[in-house]
Amino acid sequence: MSLRTALLIVAVGAAALAALATWAYLAGYLYFLLNQAAPRHIDSGTWYLYWQAYGEDRAQRWRLIAAAAIPPLIISAAIVFALAGKQRPLYGDARWATEREIRDAGLL
Repeated sequence: MSLRTALLIVAVGAAALAALATWAYLAGYLYFLLNQAAPRHIDSGTWYLYWQAYGEDRAQRWRLIAAAAIPPLIISAAIVFALAGKQRPLYGDARWATEREIRDAGLL
C-alpha cells in the first residue's frame, strides 16, 4: 500500500468519525428541542444515553428516532440543493443580437 492510499484511508476515517460525532451532537440537541427543554450540557453521547434511558417509552422513542433522522435529512437536502444549482439549457441559450447590442459592440 502506498503512502498516498494510507493517508487517504486515514483522512476518510477521520472525516467519518467527525461526521458521526457531529450527527450525535445534533441528535442530542434536537431531542431536547423536541421535548421543549433547554438544550444544556449536551455532548456527543447525549442521544445514546437518552436512548438507553427512555428507548422503551413509546412517545420518547419516536422523539429519539426523529432527532436521529433529521440531521442526515437536512444535510442530504443541502447537498442536493448545492449540487443542483442553476440548470443549464440543453441546447445553449444563443439568440439573435438586438440592434442596440450590435451598435454597442461597434459592428454598425
